Amino acid sequence: MSKITYTYVNMQINFFGDFVASSVENISLSSDIKEILSQGDVNILNCEAVSIDVDNGRYKKILKSGPNIYQSKDVPEWLHNEGFTAVSLANNHIYDYGENAIEDTIGSFTKVKSFGAGTWDEAYKPFVTTVCGKSIAILALTHCEFGTLIDKWDKRIQRGAAWINHPCVDNIIQGIREEVDYLFVFAHAGVEHLNQPLPEWRDRYRSFIDMGCDGVIASHPHIIQGWEKYKGKPIVYSLGNFYFPLSKNVPWSWNKSIVASVLIDVEGNIEVKITPLMYSLGVICVDKTDEASLYLKKINDTLLDEDKYIKFIDDAALERMEMFYTMFQNGGMARCYTLKKIIRVIISYIQGKIHYNPSWLYNNIQSESHRWLFLRGLKNIYNLK
Repeated sequence: MSKITYTYVNMQINFFGDFVASSVENISLSSDIKEILSQGDVNILNCEAVSIDVDNGRYKKILKSGPNIYQSKDVPEWLHNEGFTAVSLANNHIYDYGENAIEDTIGSFTKVKSFGAGTWDEAYKPFVTTVCGKSIAILALTHCEFGTLIDKWDKRIQRGAAWINHPCVDNIIQGIREEVDYLFVFAHAGVEHLNQPLPEWRDRYRSFIDMGCDGVIASHPHIIQGWEKYKGKPIVYSLGNFYFPLSKNVPWSWNKSIVASVLIDVEGNIEVKITPLMYSLGVICVDKTDEASLYLKKINDTLLDEDKYIKFIDDAALERMEMFYTMFQNGGMARCYTLKKIIRVIISYIQGKIHYNPSWLYNNIQSESHRWLFLRGLKNIYNLK
């Protein structure tokens, strides 16, 4: 990786990855992380779940594919105390406990600003702040899953998350662009556990730059993806998990992430500084291992080599086709996480008891990330045009 020399930094915006904490009592940030936070004029992360007291009776799990998750009601105060400025709520889990949970979560962020979810007007409204006399807007958007606001006329859902591909988004971006000095998109999209972005997302993020955005930073795949400059503006495809501890069946990449520090100098030039992070033994810290450096170099070498990149995506689509065939019995996910689930699927096939849950089918049709990968796999297997 080449070393970047930075001119005088006038502003620093730190983007951290996905965050879920069932308890904040045992989260420890290393001195290196605290230093990065102290340097940030704006510190933002993706809050991957509602922050609620799940036992108070106001909330009910929605019917969906995949897990329903929530996190501690103490998260907003903890984030404020650690120096975070704002949180994106535009993600695929923000609706897991319904509209009351969204409303109460937004209400709990009194010191840290939340954006990207709520009513239609709230969800599609950017976070705006001023640093060194310059206005900065950040628009949070997610790919389409449960609770995404895709139909303004559907009265059954009054609160949800902003959809990245809604027809209104391009006009919203152009309108914001006219009002602020700098505009960034904080996206939540992609294929989980795939370390390269789909070409469709690469095109979509580049289209935001074409519209006048100054950068696109993304999360959701739960694995670090690469980054590039497009027309002089940074695109970071996946930050990974900043803090999302699981007790078992954790892939090696799960507790790895990067912080993307967007640096703007006095002349308005924009660079991005990437710092690898890891969560280990209760501490979130900078990852200084050779493994981290080699991984980042490998994924970026692939991303920036068109032949290698397309081959990787095509191979990944083919490899996951069998997973897609079983995903309807596997919570709507495109992979089996445990031996128990794999055995359950095999037994179901043998017994002829395959029953497709409509919510699983619905989500894998509506989610662009799932649909695009599935279509690519079918096209390649059957040589479809």
